[in-house]
Amino acid sequence: MKNTLLYTLFLSLLYIPLSLNAQCDFPDSFSGNTGANMTVMLTPDLITSLNVTNSDAYVVALNSSGIVIGSAPVYGLSQTSLAVWGDDTQTTDVDGALANEVISFQLVDGISLYDLVMPTSVSYTANGLVAQVSSATVNVNCEQEVVSCFLPSVFTGNTGSNMTVMLLPGFISSLDIVSEGAYIAAISASDILVGSVYVYGLSQTTIAIWGDDTSTSELDGAIAGEAISFQLVDGENLSNLILPSVVNYSGNGLSVQSSAPTVTFVCEAIMGCTDTT
Repeated sequence: MKNTLLYTLFLSLLYIPLSLNAQCDFPDSFSGNTGANMTVMLTPDLITSLNVTNSDAYVVALNSSGIVIGSAPVYGLSQTSLAVWGDDTQTTDVDGALANEVISFQLVDGISLYDLVMPTSVSYTANGLVAQVSSATVNVNCEQEVVSCFLPSVFTGNTGSNMTVMLLPGFISSLDIVSEGAYIAAISASDILVGSVYVYGLSQTTIAIWGDDTSTSELDGAIAGEAISFQLVDGENLSNLILPSVVNYSGNGLSVQSSAPTVTFVCEAIMGCTDTT
């Protein structure tokens, strides 16, 4: 017999909170070589003024059209240089800076994006050199919003009545699972965890959907005709699964899922302590 309050508390403690809701348009680091560039020196005074906190932090250079034309990592460095790449005149598309074009800069530091105003303005000159010898002005552009990401736990229990959902090879192979502990969780319309099954390394399997134990007063499983939803927990990633055949709970029922579900990414959980202090 389950106590509803304790059962709910048990599940909530197994949830892992926090993910990122993408709201910032982060520029990618630059990759390539257009055949001509200029150098921007980032000296210790400028690097120190950035106050970077993330080991993957980097500065990007952008032309007036917002195209990334150079980048350099800045975490843990006392000084560095950034190559600002010019346009490749052998091609018709603009893939770099034009002569005398004003260059802007941004800092990507973890979940934050900053606009940088350099102490010395930079206009593109092939083979040119500009040294930034004092602090930059750092302005917040945006930060990703932290929202809740709850990973459903693995189901444990037996309410005395269940239905079976068969997950055939066409279903399993479409999931592109990467974590050895990956599992699918079944959730009732009342937001109760009513079943789960590990799916890594399998070609097919079954998941038991547990019904409500009618001998107790609390609701601890699915009820007749209730729609069941499914989620995939793959490492730190949570995705919603829309099964090819709708599942409504029926005691001793059978639902066969033979083709690929629709997989929609929900969020990625941040493991560990969520208190920044």
